[in-house]
Amino acid sequence: MGEFFEWRETPAADFAVVGDPIAQSWSPQIHSAAYRAAGLDYRYVSIRVPGGEFSLASRHLKGLGYRGLNVTAPLKMEAGGNTLDLFRDKVISTDEAGFLAALNHHGVVPRGRVLVLGAGGTARVLLPALTKAGYRVSVWSRRRHELDIPRLDTVSEPNSGGFDVIVNATSASLSGEELPVKWEGEGLAMELSYSLELTPFMKAAIDAGWRAVDGREMLVQQAALSFEWWLGVVPDIKAMRRALPV
Repeated sequence: MGEFFEWRETPAADFAVVGDPIAQSWSPQIHSAAYRAAGLDYRYVSIRVPGGEFSLASRHLKGLGYRGLNVTAPLKMEAGGNTLDLFRDKVISTDEAGFLAALNHHGVVPRGRVLVLGAGGTARVLLPALTKAGYRVSVWSRRRHELDIPRLDTVSEPNSGGFDVIVNATSASLSGEELPVKWEGEGLAMELSYSLELTPFMKAAIDAGWRAVDGREMLVQQAALSFEWWLGVVPDIKAMRRALPV
């Protein structure tokens, strides 16, 4: 677990990732690596901000001189996105572009068949992005009746047969829960969370002969997008990848 600060007690710095919990974030390592590679003298830290306190915390951090924030759970809805420029008072989301860039990095191009597991906030962001990019998308969820995306194909059972990619957009892995995927065929199983350990979803995929990756490449791609948006400089993405824990 990494070092983090409570938002009322945080020291002055330049950039930060905020959320709760936050100690697990790898963002400080990869942003710091990008600063070093670019010869920039900035500091990036992790800050715990509980749900409901984002507005107070962001004003406080801006007063301390922070230039930008990356935002993670449970604050994205409060923030209106996941990347803020406090100087310009602007907010964007890098979820969609970061996810698509990660898919491309892993060799999955548009027109591929993608099954997304889950119908929560993350899935609702990624499903339209996948469809717009040209992927053939289906979704499985115990709450699929809540989805209101037009022309979305839903499946009643999570069967991997016929799909090129299975994306776990549920929170099951955070609690160690196994998903009822019937593994057939072969392809890429993509976990959106990241850790040093295999999740139950990834382990099941590997046991079935699928290639499995976690969300670290998506994290790097999102970091690169926010870095460039804040600073107008294209970061050394290879340096960012090398900074990931192994």
